Amino acid sequence: MPCLFAALALIVPRGVIIALYLLTNWFVGVFATIWWPIVGFLFAPTFTLWYSAVVHWYDGTWGLLQIVVGIIALIIDLSPAKEAS
Repeated sequence: MPCLFAALALIVPRGVIIALYLLTNWFVGVFATIWWPIVGFLFAPTFTLWYSAVVHWYDGTWGLLQIVVGIIALIIDLSPAKEAS
């Protein structure tokens, strides 16, 4: 059962990115090249979702709230707790 939770924790942000990409136009105009969303999908999916949310909801303006949540998203992406052994 713990392995299932670890797998879900790794899959959920990437699944959301895939669903948004296939079912909506959420990522259109957010990134300058196709490489940034690919790199974000592989290495920092939670931050990639937050970055796109900031572009859509806050018109790309990075205030204190956006920076703090971005740091939390990076901590979630880089935390060793997500690595299953």
